[in-house]
Amino acid sequence: MAATLVNSGYSICIPIFNQNVEQLVNELHRQASFINEPFEIVLMDDCSQLHKEENRRLQELPFVRYTELAQNIGRSAIRNQLAENAKYETLIIMDCDALVPTSEYLQNYLKLKEKAVIIGGCLYPDTPPENPAHLLRWVYGKTREERTASVRNQKPHSSFTPFNLLIQKSILLSVRFDESFKGYGHEDTLFGWQLKKAGIPVLHIDNPLIHNHQDKSEIFLKKTEEATLNLWRIYEKMGGEKEAFTEDIKSLRYFAKLQKWHFSSLVAFCISAIKKRLIQNLLSKQPNIRFLDLLKLLWLHKAKLIFKIPN
Repeated sequence: MAATLVNSGYSICIPIFNQNVEQLVNELHRQASFINEPFEIVLMDDCSQLHKEENRRLQELPFVRYTELAQNIGRSAIRNQLAENAKYETLIIMDCDALVPTSEYLQNYLKLKEKAVIIGGCLYPDTPPENPAHLLRWVYGKTREERTASVRNQKPHSSFTPFNLLIQKSILLSVRFDESFKGYGHEDTLFGWQLKKAGIPVLHIDNPLIHNHQDKSEIFLKKTEEATLNLWRIYEKMGGEKEAFTEDIKSLRYFAKLQKWHFSSLVAFCISAIKKRLIQNLLSKQPNIRFLDLLKLLWLHKAKLIFKIPN
């Protein structure tokens, strides 16, 4: 049941899946307790198998609400549901694999709480993971995701991410994350596109959270392939807006050009011939992220063959 909306105050909303959020929530609660403004922390566990007992203890904190879902509903649906259940109009949403690097994190957002949508950004640890089997995710994050607000504001909607987000509840529920998404990836890309179409501004600031999850490199590759297939599904549904949609998505823009020049099949064949060596490098101690860009072109070609919508 949706909560009765209150304009004064803010709701911190965290979807949980197989992650211990004690450190994250305790720090957020500590900061919020020193701010003279009503708040709540809304935790929703998406049918996790891990860390149940640790996370259940958090509901003993004042103004913390904790819910466990009986079945997994996915990344989009749980964010929509958190927003529906939130008490306040201003929402601060983050992923469960985050850590707070500064004691001014909440204050930095609340100074701008009347804005429609604010993205705070992300940081990755300065030192690489000790286990080289987790290196690819860290290198990708450092290279592609750890960007300043000044860079992100150049293309604010294409840099949308719910990893670290302030948004008004009314906006999130009017746009909504697409719950038809299955698996991993690019529900945020579609949401950012919908905000752009609706004329809703997105402001980026330097108020980062630390990305604290270390996927094994093989898992990260599988997630990236899954996300690329999702991206193609979105593209196929764009109709006459396809060209505009591809402007800010590098892999899709390049693949669209290859299609236009009738080179996509040839390029995919060439990449497929060296695929094994590309993957070997990406799983090594010195991964080259440009090789992942090549694999994305191959995966887009694969998606085109699998998901092509008849004219």
